[in-house]
Amino acid sequence: GYDSETPVLDYRILHEMIGEQEVSIVRRVCPSCSAMTHRDIYYRRLTPIPEGFNLLDTLMNNWFDTDNKHNEDFALYSDHLDAYLDINRWTFCNFNDSNIGFPRDCGPTKKINNQWNSYNRSGGTANHHAFMIPADPSFKSKLVHELYPKMDGNAFAFQKGLGVSGTTVNSWHIDDYATYASVNFGEPGTTKGIKVNYAKSNDGGKMEIRLGGPTGTIIAEFTPAHTGGWSKYSTAYIGLPDGDGEVTGLQDLTFVGKDVHGVLNLAYFELSDFADRTVVHALIEGSEISTNFGVRMEGTAVAYFDDGDFVTYSQVNFGAPGATEGIILRYAKRNNGGSMEVRLGGPTGRLLGEFVPINTNSWSGYVNAYVGLDAEEVDGIHDLTFVGKGIRSVLNLESFQLDARNELHPLVTATAYSSHAGMMVSNLEYISHMDDGDFITYDSLNFGAIGDTNSIKVSYAKGNDNGSVELRLDGPEGDLIGSFLPQRTAGWADFVTVDVPVDPVVGTHDLTIVTKEISGVINLESLELSDEIFFQIATDYAVNSDSAASRDIQCTFEVVKTAFIDDIYGRYYVDSDQTSDAAFWEHFNVSDDEAAKAVVTSLCETAQANMEEIDFNEITYDQGAQFVELYYSGRGSWNEETETLLFPSDGEAPVQTLKLDSYKVKDYKSLSEKALLRMPDLQQFDPSVCTAHAAQCCWPRDRQAKDNNGNCAKPYDSQCVDKDVADNTDLCYNELDKAPYANGVDASGFSVYDYEGPVHCHGFAWSPDDNETTSRYKANALFFVSMFDHMYTRGYVENIPGSPMCGCVEHMPVVTRADCTQTNVQESYKFTKTESGYIPTIEKVKLQYQACQGAGNQDNDLSAFVQQLVNDGKLSTAEQDIFSERVVGKNNCPVATTSFLEDKRGFQKDHEVDTTKWTFIVGEGYDSETP
Repeated sequence: GYDSETPVLDYRILHEMIGEQEVSIVRRVCPSCSAMTHRDIYYRRLTPIPEGFNLLDTLMNNWFDTDNKHNEDFALYSDHLDAYLDINRWTFCNFNDSNIGFPRDCGPTKKINNQWNSYNRSGGTANHHAFMIPADPSFKSKLVHELYPKMDGNAFAFQKGLGVSGTTVNSWHIDDYATYASVNFGEPGTTKGIKVNYAKSNDGGKMEIRLGGPTGTIIAEFTPAHTGGWSKYSTAYIGLPDGDGEVTGLQDLTFVGKDVHGVLNLAYFELSDFADRTVVHALIEGSEISTNFGVRMEGTAVAYFDDGDFVTYSQVNFGAPGATEGIILRYAKRNNGGSMEVRLGGPTGRLLGEFVPINTNSWSGYVNAYVGLDAEEVDGIHDLTFVGKGIRSVLNLESFQLDARNELHPLVTATAYSSHAGMMVSNLEYISHMDDGDFITYDSLNFGAIGDTNSIKVSYAKGNDNGSVELRLDGPEGDLIGSFLPQRTAGWADFVTVDVPVDPVVGTHDLTIVTKEISGVINLESLELSDEIFFQIATDYAVNSDSAASRDIQCTFEVVKTAFIDDIYGRYYVDSDQTSDAAFWEHFNVSDDEAAKAVVTSLCETAQANMEEIDFNEITYDQGAQFVELYYSGRGSWNEETETLLFPSDGEAPVQTLKLDSYKVKDYKSLSEKALLRMPDLQQFDPSVCTAHAAQCCWPRDRQAKDNNGNCAKPYDSQCVDKDVADNTDLCYNELDKAPYANGVDASGFSVYDYEGPVHCHGFAWSPDDNETTSRYKANALFFVSMFDHMYTRGYVENIPGSPMCGCVEHMPVVTRADCTQTNVQESYKFTKTESGYIPTIEKVKLQYQACQGAGNQDNDLSAFVQQLVNDGKLSTAEQDIFSERVVGKNNCPVATTSFLEDKRGFQKDHEVDTTKWTFIVGEGYDSETP
């Protein structure tokens, strides 16, 4: 009833004012009280007010006798003089009824009902009353009021209609309010807003924040969002006016609920300078809203963001003009469609940007997106609003952060896009479902000045073949600045990085990646602008007697120069008067093609020499240090053992199982198709021995059942004892002095075979030029032929006695023929420009093992393959002649053996006698000889 008066709501100030009186008196006047005795009452404090006692609440709402005992701590009187003189005290008083204030049923001599006041409930007749103390114009409070105190919900001075649970205020309905006393806003420019920690399990409602009481000036309004439950709390950031409307100094503050039943539960609030937002480009959690429409909170994220819903954030610092070019949004989404507008101020403010979110496959699977903003002229601190468009559940928003993205050559994760068509996010890490015609755009990438950006590093994965990728400026129809043909990787999650040269671009642009031709072009992990200038060549080598199918593109001068002209001259010298030859010479620091040839040859050899090589010992390291030597001699466990259920088996689980013992061979097979192996350092492969540049393996025994090769069968202990390989050759003879290391016997004898039993031989051949593809990858061919294709796959083992299991043909038995494997190799060379010249590297190898494509359409035949290498100019006829002495051709064993016995060993069969080798003793018909 005294609405025009300014109340003192801070009980500490009341205590301070009472303490400075000569006699501590509080007066209550009550024009509405029905009892005349209660229209003017005086409360005199007889004892000092103790620490922690709240006299103001005791008088207003809770008339309790704790620290407030009648005629001990206080006395009551009917007039001021009696109180001053402490005479005529009231004799009756009662207490301790919650939410009933002064003086309950106290009376001068007896109980008098319903003369009490309460600011929390109705019932008493004191609905027009006031508490007063004697005036002291000189009073100045000495209390120090903390700046930015945390005020628990129940720390109100008075309230209307609210419930209290612990320190939290609940049951906050329409026009209910709570007033908090002596809130310190500080000096001008100090307080930027209010943080409100609240919970809410319904939609709708609004909270007014007023100065003074419930009808005071509104300084802010807050629309709380559904937080997922009445006990799930979220903190809102509510901005306050600045300039002429700025609030300063010590103020009472009132929160007034509006519009709905159950506006919120209030845990606490605190004034704030929003220090965590004053920094330029602060990271702001989704739940730190100032107002909203239609959304809900899930933890720190905004959810249920539908068409037309919005959230506004206060005090967002854009920095100086031009400091903000975009915004990083961390979001999740489990559906398709919809967009998000970014607006300055409120939901109808200036449109700064728009974002089309990709499906992340989960409402809790958060990724970062980057949205370019039209904010070059926006500076300082503003409210920022996000508005959902198009569909229900546009996205969940976990956080956002303004950003400049003005660094040169930023690394951009694939999920940090601004717009797209047709794609999804997979594993929260990369973009997938990139099909024909789909695109994804990355805003505001800084290409720098001319020459700063020459290429883009693209990290991608691919589990199929075909398709292409375009790089365009400023949208899917923008200028094409580069493209590439992605190659299959080890799978859709096996990422590789390729460098894509691009046309010269200056300044800041959006970059759009467009996929073409097929479904599932690539999965995209990241991209990065680069100043790297480079060109690439793709080599391709495959022998074939059909010239149309034969491929022989290697790292040569002509191939390198053509690639330079296509990739460098054609891209960076478009407007130049310089010739392609002159540009080529300039880049390689030479003056003519002859000098350039020497440089290119050196670069190709350097790239090849710098390739990492896999040693055979890596494949067999768990078998012992000398195992490779033993294996290629035809000894060691892989050659000599056979699977068994006998000792050392327990009779249940077989032991000496080839595929288990040699499991690493299978692992290295796939590795051998994309890497270079090193030839084992063994006598049978010594370059001084291998003058024919051909090698073979010959096996007499099969130790593995059920592989459709050889006649080993199950059960092993009865059906795989000394079993045969599939016969593919005739064994002519063997010279024991060729390879004494194979059996540890230094002998000079020989073996001649009329019927040797089944023998299987398989080989490969190569060019004598160390830089030729067949020569460089001969160790890969050896691995495939010996370890994978025949031992691991077929179970072929052991050696021909007196010879190694595998070796150059000069150290192997003489046979009529051998099957043959060739290596088809594709390599990707990269030549990167530096200040000192070009640095060459081999970036990728793709190798295919194939049955040899020999001359005369004779496939899988080593002799025909050697003939084809001669036809191709890779081997000489002299080298072929050496080879032909060791692999002699079908049905040629008798001739080869006879020649060996007569010419090399002196064992003649005819009656024609070489008298230089035989001494005459005696005879008839040899009259010319001296007996």
